[in-house]
Amino acid sequence: ASTDQESDFSESEPNTEQLGCQTSSVAQSRHQEGNKSPVSESQSSLVAETKFVKCDICGKACRDKSNLKIHLRVHSGERPYACKLCGKAFTHTGNLNAHMRSHVEKTHSCKTCGKSFAKVGQLKAHRKIHSGFSFPCEACGKNFHTQKNLSNHMLIHAGVKPFPCETCGKRFSQRNNLRVHMRTHTGEMPFLCVTCGKTFYTSGHLSIHTRTHSGEKPYSCDTCGKQKSFTHMSTLKVHMRAHMGERPFSCRTCGKRFCTKSNLLVHLRIHTGEKAYTCRTCGKSFTQIGNLNVHVRTHTGEKPYPCWVCGKFFSRGSSLRVHMRTHTNEKSR
Repeated sequence: ASTDQESDFSESEPNTEQLGCQTSSVAQSRHQEGNKSPVSESQSSLVAETKFVKCDICGKACRDKSNLKIHLRVHSGERPYACKLCGKAFTHTGNLNAHMRSHVEKTHSCKTCGKSFAKVGQLKAHRKIHSGFSFPCEACGKNFHTQKNLSNHMLIHAGVKPFPCETCGKRFSQRNNLRVHMRTHTGEMPFLCVTCGKTFYTSGHLSIHTRTHSGEKPYSCDTCGKQKSFTHMSTLKVHMRAHMGERPFSCRTCGKRFCTKSNLLVHLRIHTGEKAYTCRTCGKSFTQIGNLNVHVRTHTGEKPYPCWVCGKFFSRGSSLRVHMRTHTNEKSR
């Protein structure tokens, strides 16, 4: 399977000249240059009367409060203008309008599947998917649609990380990975979920999140069939351990092994005696949140498990399963 990454439309900081913002040093130098050049008295008074509004965070000067408000979004991460097609958000309408062209101005279409692209180079790279032509990595076996993507990938195996973070010093083999990492320092989350308003660092995380709204589960277990599907590939991999008998997490106290680290942590409470989940009604504590949820039903009277044969309800799934035997025994007589 290919690991080619799609190009990410990154929003640069708005042009300060267009916004009427400039650094204080630039404003000062321009004022000094204006004094040296022959200007009219009215022009001089106009320059003198111009009062820039300064940003308290970076010192940048803006022409008025409205331009300062737009500039401050660079620091706050606020992006009120969202693309209705892909969810990416922007600080001002100019960048949104430019981004929208990536959706509408796609004049190069693939004759095989109909997918359109803005550049002919993107179309040529896409055609290799249908032709089966690819560039394999001899180190790990992954396939790439272009030689450039393979070359970038080989940096990972070579341990070459030419892209350093100027803030924390961490280095990356891919420029795009550095760009995504920088968002952890700036707090920038440019990908907005148009359904619930939640924001994300990457388009990939947004795509995974949207499945919680759509109910899409694209990863199916080949052993169980399509009846067992998952929203994440990582969740499917954990599930496959149950079929393979793989239990990589072991308890150092008793030696019991588990498929997931979370199950191991829950198990450890048996040895430590920790009961992290407390009932707010009666104060009783439990090692697992599932046991607390079942207990709370004794106070609320909730019985969410119905018998489809006789219509009787139960507070526990296990109680329903025991009850179902009364119907199966009746049928066997």
